[in-house]
Amino acid sequence: MDPHPLPTYLSKVLALSPPQSTHPPSTLTGPLTSHTGLAYLFLAVSADHPRLQVHSYPAIHWARAYISNIPTPSAPITPFAPGGGDDDDDDDRPSPAVLGLLSDGLAGPAVRACVTKDLAHVRVFLALLAQVVEYILSAPTAAAASSSSPSPAAALHAPSPLPPLPTCLLHGLAGTLYLLRLIRHWVPSSAPLVSRAIVHVSDYLLSPSTPWTCPSPSSSPADRHGVSHGVLGTLTQLVLTTPPLAPSLAPRLSALLDLQLPDGDWPSPRDQQQQHHHDDDDPPETHASAPSGGVGFTSGPQGLVISLLSLRPFFPALQDRIDEAVRRAREFLWAWVRDPGSSREANLFRGVLGTALAFPKGPQRTRFLALAASPSPPPETQPSSSTTTAFTTSTAAEVAAAAAAAGVAATPGSLMTSPSPGSAWAHSVSERELPRMILYNDV
Repeated sequence: MDPHPLPTYLSKVLALSPPQSTHPPSTLTGPLTSHTGLAYLFLAVSADHPRLQVHSYPAIHWARAYISNIPTPSAPITPFAPGGGDDDDDDDRPSPAVLGLLSDGLAGPAVRACVTKDLAHVRVFLALLAQVVEYILSAPTAAAASSSSPSPAAALHAPSPLPPLPTCLLHGLAGTLYLLRLIRHWVPSSAPLVSRAIVHVSDYLLSPSTPWTCPSPSSSPADRHGVSHGVLGTLTQLVLTTPPLAPSLAPRLSALLDLQLPDGDWPSPRDQQQQHHHDDDDPPETHASAPSGGVGFTSGPQGLVISLLSLRPFFPALQDRIDEAVRRAREFLWAWVRDPGSSREANLFRGVLGTALAFPKGPQRTRFLALAASPSPPPETQPSSSTTTAFTTSTAAEVAAAAAAAGVAATPGSLMTSPSPGSAWAHSVSERELPRMILYNDV
């Protein structure tokens, strides 16, 4: 293994996906896969390794280079866009805006604020979010909905209510919370500015009338419960942003722990509701434990472990269960990776790099990092262009959700789905006892 892997991987990132002077809309797929994410990678590396230089420049220089030409939307983000206008009724429904980590419209200004430490960019971010906050404030609460009983005639002519905003990390308000916390961390003087939005977004997510939903490409249990599209990702962002909320979220976390299988895999392929309410006349359906280690951080046991290690201090009553869940998940992942037929993808979201971060410092983590450096990962041979990309917004969502069946290849500059930038992050934090996942729980 390279004795100095971090500068090597950062140098490869610059060679394969250099900063661009222009960014067509098709390349603005959110920080998970766009140059906005690379800007943040170099910013984070510059803080952890201030003396590191790449091609004779400090890492912060490259952070500025990557973010400098990311465009900022010219108008605030509207909570809902008009429907498609086709004859199909579904196409006429308003489409919710992307408010999470698949949005460069929000993430670009947020990362620019973090790189520059300029409150003017913080205000730009908040201005872009203003209509979303206004919608949240005008959304009916559960109490208001139950107390108001319109007449049948009024109900008949009332406009159809807008659907709730998406709540998950990739598409929704959990991702918004992460970006607000990111700004608060990197620009400490911004705390008074961002606190109002944090409170309103958190209150909306905690309202009994707000379902936790996501326009996920799959309705699998992994999506419903996991990090990228599901409950675990939303809960983690709420608690890390506002720790005093933890007691109110303990029942949700307990339910997530209940979904772990005896062998340590997570989540269970069956909902709790199905487990507790199956017909007594029918024997419960059995499911073999699939080797879902390949699902990775985004929807599998890796995401459970990395999340629980951050959440543990805030849930003292659940710490014994959390410790047991982490132990079993690690045993499952260690057994899985020793299987010769298991996946060796070298990326953070669904590969062995994300798995490495689920283990403590020591030989097991080192083993996963070595696997990621082996020749098996798909080659990165073509530098990215300012005019071409393998992603559209929809395919980026599928890749970020580890939907391997979509057949979409990662671009060399994709922080979460490509080997070089993912390896750079993993090695940047590999000496920590409890490394965190970038763009999730790193701040």
